[in-house]
Amino acid sequence: MRRFGNGEPKANLGRPVKVEVEFVLMPGLTQRTGVLEDKLGQKAVVVFAKQSLKVGLQKVSTAEMIEHRLGELDVIGLDFKTSTAILCEVTTHIRGLLYVNNQESVARVRRKHQRQREYAAKYLSNFENTVYQFWSPVVPKGYLTEHLAEIDGLELIINSEYKKRVQELRVCAATQTQDAGNPVFRVLQILEHLRD
Repeated sequence: MRRFGNGEPKANLGRPVKVEVEFVLMPGLTQRTGVLEDKLGQKAVVVFAKQSLKVGLQKVSTAEMIEHRLGELDVIGLDFKTSTAILCEVTTHIRGLLYVNNQESVARVRRKHQRQREYAAKYLSNFENTVYQFWSPVVPKGYLTEHLAEIDGLELIINSEYKKRVQELRVCAATQTQDAGNPVFRVLQILEHLRD
């Protein structure tokens, strides 16, 4: 098994897996570093998958993404039981999704979705189902929501749907006290267990 400088094994997602793993989730396949807001948004998506879908977690080296020049991918979930790959783009702009202007915002999401598709075609073709998602807590209604909805094959987890997923996490956090190793979920646990 090849290892990169950080000691993590290089994932080889192009070969059939012969283990009884039901689901693997890989956060943080991004070339950007130190962007706390986005990292917390990615951790929220990861914890949703772990807590709601009861999945395992595996971290994959950023070096693989750099090596293949595919740019940024935020979270990839692999459900071996249903042969489903889930690729998630996460943008945590709490004042509203906006890159330069509305048109550029839609164009960037389209490009990110295209990178999701390219990655899935190159490395996840052995999965029968592929789901592409875009997660963002605040997307202004109107031009952005209308044009993002037109992106073929991209499931939008935005605004009320994002809020619904966070509410599900809060319910889950209220029933658990064990540290799940995710700072977003831990904060929700603390908030849900506060007493007078």
